[in-house]
Amino acid sequence: MTKVLDLADIGALSVEDLVREVVVAGDVIRIRVSDRDTIELRNVGRLQPLITFEGHVPDGWKEAIYARE
Repeated sequence: MTKVLDLADIGALSVEDLVREVVVAGDVIRIRVSDRDTIELRNVGRLQPLITFEGHVPDGWKEAIYARE
């Protein structure tokens, strides 16, 4: 179900409540910021696990990359 709310309407809601509606209830929430701008909150599902590569990261890699000359 898609809900359309004005920016003023969400002032009384917490971010946690909005996220819970999107994730648990499966709702899509559109927030009308202005006549031309809209933000849409929707659940995109679970993320796939990251790929694990063989090998290692050498000690000191960060200092070598970000060292100032």
